[in-house]
Amino acid sequence: MKISVKVVPGASRSGIVGWLGEDLKVRIQAPATDGKANGALCEFLASEFGLPTCAVRIASGFSSRKKIVEVDGLSKEALEKSANPPAIQPKSGSCPRITPISANNIRKLEPNTP
Repeated sequence: MKISVKVVPGASRSGIVGWLGEDLKVRIQAPATDGKANGALCEFLASEFGLPTCAVRIASGFSSRKKIVEVDGLSKEALEKSANPPAIQPKSGSCPRITPISANNIRKLEPNTP
């Protein structure tokens, strides 16, 4: 299976961000020097998909942030499961300006009537 990937090298931690249009956006902790981010991308995706490292290789985009990655033995279901991380909910009291959406804090908008 071929996957279009947008890589963000030098991130504070590696992780799958999610879909950005047609591209899978992936943060990689390794810097983009001497191919370190490319190797780290293959290792990271292999571990995320539960595959051996040799099953993941970069087909094109070796020196670009946008890459085409070939993954052997990956099902569409496994890709969707790994590429759609759960939404992060803020802890209560951690940030007073952000409130989780609930039925109690949604204001109903009614049409203007003359």
